[in-house]
Amino acid sequence: MPAKVRSTPTTTPTVDPSGDLLTAIEAAALLGVSYQCLANWRHYKRHIPYLKRRGGSGVSIFYRRADLEEYM
Repeated sequence: MPAKVRSTPTTTPTVDPSGDLLTAIEAAALLGVSYQCLANWRHYKRHIPYLKRRGGSGVSIFYRRADLEEYM
């Protein structure tokens, strides 16, 4: 029986083809802050709306581009 081949995940998965949703890493880059800074803002409820999506490997955080541009 042949061995199963696993695909390697990319560092920037395509979540939303329209580009409206950004990962936390992409959002941090857009805002010019670190990922950890953005995580702290979420913890202290800094009023940047975000979405949580639960998946097989835990919770993923996403931001809408329009919300980030409004914040800037």
